[in-house]
Amino acid sequence: MPTDHNTNHKDLPSYEIVGIKSADFETLNEVFSKRLEYYLSEYTLEGKKRHRRNFKRENSIFSDSRKALCFILYYVKDRTTQEQAAHAFGIDQPKASKYLTLLKRLLHETLLNNQNALSKAKVAWLQNSLRKVYTE
Repeated sequence: MPTDHNTNHKDLPSYEIVGIKSADFETLNEVFSKRLEYYLSEYTLEGKKRHRRNFKRENSIFSDSRKALCFILYYVKDRTTQEQAAHAFGIDQPKASKYLTLLKRLLHETLLNNQNALSKAKVAWLQNSLRKVYTE
């Protein structure tokens, strides 16, 4: 997958691929990462309440919230299939489906609760893109 050479984050797709400028991406990630980290500290990927502390594994699919955000933005930008998104990020389709279900909801909640994090036009574009993938 092409990477953005203007970033220090290895293995991330270029910002053009996910449809957002690098400054907007970092701003969005700042609020998205908090929501993602909170969710994963309280619940499993399947939505079950955790009974023990969540440990960050080095071999985790999305070891960094930036990768998770790239994954969901990549998926909603071009409305790729789950298979295409899975292949682009080196995971299998069933795992991609679980992550996409969660990440779509978390991104939607992030945008609703942080409307001033990005321009109104960018928030509207992302919300509209999410709405389209929810209905498919």
